[in-house]
Amino acid sequence: PADDVAPNSAAGLLAALRRRVAEGRGLAEAGYEEQVRDVAEVLWPADGSAEIRAPAQVHMQVAAIASEVGGWLAATADARAEYEQTHPTDVGLHDAFLAAAGNGPEAYAAWCAGAGRAQLEAHADARRKRFFGPR
Repeated sequence: PADDVAPNSAAGLLAALRRRVAEGRGLAEAGYEEQVRDVAEVLWPADGSAEIRAPAQVHMQVAAIASEVGGWLAATADARAEYEQTHPTDVGLHDAFLAAAGNGPEAYAAWCAGAGRAQLEAHADARRKRFFGPR
């Protein structure tokens, strides 16, 4: 996080998670899942209603996909071109996660509740079509 952002604040936790994903270190390092849960707990406290907590599930799923893609992209210099062809919605979620998380906690929380949820649903639909054909 920036020097003026407390590491355990929502902004600090989200910035650290974003950096980890951007560098391709997400799932490869111990403590990643805990870091994802920490962000969820700060943005959507566990004592909130199911409706208030719903974006936390989007966050958890998108963070897992973004982290996996971050690892792919960090593997080789030409990985992005390959994965944009073979896994376009995965790469799209990765890029959208980085953009939304880069806008700060409030914007990221709003993204998870709206555009992020829609993008995750489109991703799931594209995967179903890829594996099972059109409905």
